[in-house]
Amino acid sequence: MKRINFTLLLCIVILFVSCGYLDKAFRPSHFSMKYNGDKSGIEKIIRIDGYYANDTTLSVIFYEDGISCILLNRYAPAKVRGEIYLEEPVFQEKLIWGLYQIKNDTIYAQYIDKTLFSENKILHYLYKMYKDNKLHILESCIYDNWSRGGFLDLGRPITKQEDGGILSFYQYDNNNELLKKNWILSHKWAWKNHKKSKLYK
Repeated sequence: MKRINFTLLLCIVILFVSCGYLDKAFRPSHFSMKYNGDKSGIEKIIRIDGYYANDTTLSVIFYEDGISCILLNRYAPAKVRGEIYLEEPVFQEKLIWGLYQIKNDTIYAQYIDKTLFSENKILHYLYKMYKDNKLHILESCIYDNWSRGGFLDLGRPITKQEDGGILSFYQYDNNNELLKKNWILSHKWAWKNHKKSKLYK
């Protein structure tokens, strides 16, 4: 009888995994944005043929379909410009992927930091267009992800910083394949239309 129950349970788990239900159930806390593949219109408010950086610790890239990535690493700007070399697997581990939405002239972005020792933190950034092709970081917050053991999550950010400084624009070659390999679209919870997600695999 126990063997039958175990077999039945195993079949149910396999069914849920194959249908993507478990993946959707484990949506990271504090990550509410969803991807639909449509163009965001971001090119109407900022340039996206490059990246924005403060040349020390932060670089951010926006794609026209609502995807964004940041690099919290002092090598990031130089790597994107091709001034230094890192093995691709090493570089990919430093990329933090997320999604963004636009409201008026403000960009709201949410990222999932899966880099080493990050404990799967959720990052929220608010950017606003600044003069001379620059972005102003209005606010940045870091949240715990309860699905990875943050049981003391009270809904408040672990850290919050207002006025995170100005990011300057740097143009780069859009053929840079290192900046196109995001993992976020492999999860069904990231999609607004799950049927449409099959077209991107």
